Amino acid sequence: MNFRNTRRALAGFGAAATLLVTFSGAAQASSTAPYIGYGYSTSGPGVKCAQIFANRYGGYSPAIREDGRYGQETQAAIRRFQSHVHQDPYNYPLTVDGIVGKSTGAAMLKIAQRDHDLEPYIYDTCIHLLPS
Repeated sequence: MNFRNTRRALAGFGAAATLLVTFSGAAQASSTAPYIGYGYSTSGPGVKCAQIFANRYGGYSPAIREDGRYGQETQAAIRRFQSHVHQDPYNYPLTVDGIVGKSTGAAMLKIAQRDHDLEPYIYDTCIHLLPS
């Protein structure tokens, strides 16, 4: 391996090590993620995370589209989630308003963190996108 290839290999290794250090360990919830709902963020990956968790944990049927766009169906699903997790086994007293603010976002993330069937990349992504 010549010097140029060795340098590239080391640079690649350094980038991989940086990513590993950055994304390993305990994930930290986001205190700066925007609220989700009418009057707040209504599109993007944070909305999609809220849709995924509302579908998975809200007892909502039929499932809503997980398309990253906040509309009436998403609002209803978030309300259903907020109402559903107020009961056993969750017991999170949330305001039922259809808005994903700090309390609702934190509840979604706490429930997801205990879900051993949830693909880890979903939680690892959404922890940075939902307010908490």
